[in-house]
Amino acid sequence: MKTINNLEGGLFPPLNLFEQDNYVQNGSSVDLLDPEDEGSSNGDESESTDGFDSERLLNGNEIKPDDVTTKTKSAHNVVLSPELSEHKQKKSRVIVDIPQKAKLHEEACLPIFGLPDEVQEIITAVAEVFQCPQDFVTSTVFTACSTAVGNQVKCFDGKYTNPSLLWMAIVANSGTNKTTPSKWILEPLQTYEDKLYDQRIRDKTPVKRLIINDSTPEKRAILLQDNPLGLLMYRNELLDMFEDFGRYSKSGEDVNGLISIYDQIPYHKDRVATDGNVKIPCPYLGIMGTIQPGLISSTFGVRKNLTSGFSQRFLYCFPTQGIPHLYNDNTISESLKEQWYSYVGSLLGIRNQPERTILLHPEAKQRYIEYYNYLQKKKFDANNIDCAAYSKMQIQVERLALTISIMRHKLDGWQISELSMLYAIDCMLTYEQYYTNVSNYFNRSFNSLSNNALKILVERYPNLNQSKLAEALGISHQAVNKALKK
Repeated sequence: MKTINNLEGGLFPPLNLFEQDNYVQNGSSVDLLDPEDEGSSNGDESESTDGFDSERLLNGNEIKPDDVTTKTKSAHNVVLSPELSEHKQKKSRVIVDIPQKAKLHEEACLPIFGLPDEVQEIITAVAEVFQCPQDFVTSTVFTACSTAVGNQVKCFDGKYTNPSLLWMAIVANSGTNKTTPSKWILEPLQTYEDKLYDQRIRDKTPVKRLIINDSTPEKRAILLQDNPLGLLMYRNELLDMFEDFGRYSKSGEDVNGLISIYDQIPYHKDRVATDGNVKIPCPYLGIMGTIQPGLISSTFGVRKNLTSGFSQRFLYCFPTQGIPHLYNDNTISESLKEQWYSYVGSLLGIRNQPERTILLHPEAKQRYIEYYNYLQKKKFDANNIDCAAYSKMQIQVERLALTISIMRHKLDGWQISELSMLYAIDCMLTYEQYYTNVSNYFNRSFNSLSNNALKILVERYPNLNQSKLAEALGISHQAVNKALKK
């Protein structure tokens, strides 16, 4: 099987950025998405470059458009035919179509079957060595890889353009080892930034950044302007981020500004007294951190963060407590660490290449439409809080599919493949379950009027606009109608 280091040309050139002293921003002429190199050096090669035999999966297993779901589980992977039964230590579901009332996992678990074999190996090893839920590691891997690519590759679905930008919150009680696995996965990015820092200081040029932690909104804007390819704001404890809101300004600029960045709205500010004007045509700031369940209500669950849609823009990783992990002496080998550094380095190499916008393969677009409509149906009876979450999931699935496509080293002629979209949908169903777990901690007291109270209110004020009433209460118009009918 080919690995990152022996792919020739195409998407991932054989380079290690951690050993390059002459790195120059946007200085490479290497073609990012060469349609003639999709992970295979010639048309006769049958071996998958990512541990995922797409042709056999699509054609050899007779997946039909009118199928509802295919869920066949082994130890860690979906097995769709006898030919794929040799794949071990993988687990997931492949979603072919989303029914109106789809049933989610009884026990949510992020699949890893759609990732390259070397990444699956790293995820499994890190989870076992650090004795944490595997989903902690998988979510951090998604964040690290999306950050490595940054603004350099985007997808276009025919209407909207999306980057790989993700906001990730890992939710777990104290003592579940949330921090160490994340630090290990993010270490190549930090090492890369340190190398950039040393090089820029040596060359006396503006220092480039990749990961930031604690910064004021004004300084963050300057950093984003100086780093147009994108940054990751990593806050080990997300509580610290929320406590910083309003510390430097009472206008709510922190939350509103971050929302604008998530939506990549051009940023132009003329009020920086000491550093001059700031203009960011396409801001990119990923966010990642951890939080305990007991703190959700006072952070993500407060009214302003819910009604603004800030909290709903996060993907939550909130696995249920499993069997206690007993002590072991396992360690991660140097060879596996080097493998992860090399892999992340190849993704960072994309920052050196021309900016690209890729499309959805027609079959991927069809799968996206099915998932989009599935969420539309869920939004119909949802309150405003959950409705906003489902709306963001329609965006998050494209961002995740883009990240996955690049991670799999195969974009099928500058297109997101059907398999990458299916795998992204599969992951999103798990994140949807995790959102449900998190939303139980939200403070919904501001929209908890009983049906009788709603009825009395409308009877007393017959000219009251029901849509505005629903908006004021933070619930859907349908919920008001349903309450009045009862």
